[in-house]
Amino acid sequence: MAVVLLAIGITALAGASSKTVTLQAMAQNRTHAIAIAQSHLEALRMRDPWTVASEGAVAVGGDGIPAGTGLFRRRVIVEEVRSNLLSVTVQVRFPGGAVPVVLTTKLFRGSPPR
Repeated sequence: MAVVLLAIGITALAGASSKTVTLQAMAQNRTHAIAIAQSHLEALRMRDPWTVASEGAVAVGGDGIPAGTGLFRRRVIVEEVRSNLLSVTVQVRFPGGAVPVVLTTKLFRGSPPR
């Protein structure tokens, strides 16, 4: 009887441990996705606002650099709020995540370049 209880306890502990490892990996992937989104959003903010445009989904590595075999998918959505104001959203999908990381900012555009 004691051996059966011990076996059940060890099995439950192994299952909990496995779930913990899975959740840690997902948290790490989400953290990488947030860093990728923040980095790309900052790069977009440094560009001339008149050249910022939407970008289709691009596979990127954990460092945010485009890579054909990248585990992350980055997408940029640019919407004109007013003639001088853009809404810029960066979405990053990550392994194990059902919902992408989404960061949004506003970009002011002065007069068009001549």
